[in-house]
Amino acid sequence: MIRRLLIACAVVATVERARALAVVEPACEHLAAFEALHPPGRVVAGAHEYYTSLCRGRPLLARVAGGLQLAATNATTRCDAASPCGFDVVGCGAARERVKDVLIVVEFISDTVRAAATARVAGDGLRVDFAPPRPGVYDVSARLQWYNGSCAAHRGGIFLGASESRCSGHCRLPRWIPRCDEASLLANTPPTFFASGPEDSACDQPFWARAAPSAPWVLHENCSARTPPTIDEARKKLANRTFLFVGDSIMRTLYGSFVEMAHGVTIDDPRLKERLKREAPEGAPPGTIVDVANVRARYLQIWFHHELKRLPNLLQAGETALRSRDVVVVANFGLLHANHQACDRTFVETLDEGASIFRAWQNRTGARIRLVLVAAPAVWGLRNPGASWTRFAAFVPLLEEWASRAARSAHGDTDGNADGHADDGQPVFSSIDVLDPAPATLARRDETDDGIHYGRTREEKGLGLVGANAALAAAVYRLVS
Repeated sequence: MIRRLLIACAVVATVERARALAVVEPACEHLAAFEALHPPGRVVAGAHEYYTSLCRGRPLLARVAGGLQLAATNATTRCDAASPCGFDVVGCGAARERVKDVLIVVEFISDTVRAAATARVAGDGLRVDFAPPRPGVYDVSARLQWYNGSCAAHRGGIFLGASESRCSGHCRLPRWIPRCDEASLLANTPPTFFASGPEDSACDQPFWARAAPSAPWVLHENCSARTPPTIDEARKKLANRTFLFVGDSIMRTLYGSFVEMAHGVTIDDPRLKERLKREAPEGAPPGTIVDVANVRARYLQIWFHHELKRLPNLLQAGETALRSRDVVVVANFGLLHANHQACDRTFVETLDEGASIFRAWQNRTGARIRLVLVAAPAVWGLRNPGASWTRFAAFVPLLEEWASRAARSAHGDTDGNADGHADDGQPVFSSIDVLDPAPATLARRDETDDGIHYGRTREEKGLGLVGANAALAAAVYRLVS
């Protein structure tokens, strides 16, 4: 009896393997033809070779993953909100099971919609599904971004994409190179999806839409347009408050968009960056303070944990300019430069120290402080070695856990290290919110050349306050207004 059961199980397993191969083998048969149409050019010599003019993509994946190649198959190209379009991603070669360790990002772009998603693990491979938010013809492109980029991976995994800080800024090589983009494309991806159905019928994921090809893109969440407020609206809602943007270049660009939203003043970001670089030992210069209609905004540059020691002096320098004691701190405390600290959770120490500094400042000024913690945007490029998509994404639950713990501490539950109280027993932060920019920026690859800093495209520059950073500034506005 046992022998019969074993034989039956072996037969079932053989049949299942045959079914899997029936899907995998046809998809893999056409890889040579795809490679002929998309030659990768010269490829980096080593998985952790950075700052070069060479490419990564499919050839690098095959080199580091035992010859692994990937292909799209089993595509559904006609869909509506109830029946999504999509395709499977299968592995080819002896290491086909490693397909689950590859991060693939897929874009869906029509004349009036921009959307994106990451492939999810399904069965022995990956699966991409797309429920169209609006009818239309969508161009589909899938790109290999990371291999083995989890927190457990050595040195943060291996980047496969096309955008990186080449030559560490000391040469004229562009960050994004077209032939490297060709090398990252997923083989056999269906080029087009045809979507029908009513508008705004599938809104589970954020997407960008526009009324016409010449109109600006507007972020949509939960079927609602997230249009930035007018200057008059922003000034009315935000009057008599001080906004402190604390952190790295992500916060600096967000500060610039916020100032434009609330004041109608355009910040010259490259010039501000150079000025801060020259005056960093003394902290942010007075030129970073903007005060119009009783809405004061200031950027305080903090890139690394050890720079927190400058924060008390930076705060003290702006005390005399406080128009009221209502303060909103929008901060990431330099997480862009701390990509490994979400995995080992040492970034909690940075958050705790930051809270301690603001506690002392609150005791001195009597300020009422609201905190908005900002996580990382979608990572389309290699900013720093080891700075993988997955590692940056790990900041979101860490920030949320810390915020929850700080709130419990403020209400008398003192488990954990986050100190939520000022010396007078009042909570340091009247509220703590976590803003995750990744969902809003995922579909805006067109707005970034280095894969992590977002700005207007050339077509958008004359359209007013638009784009990913404008959407994030509007998100801050909605949180605190």
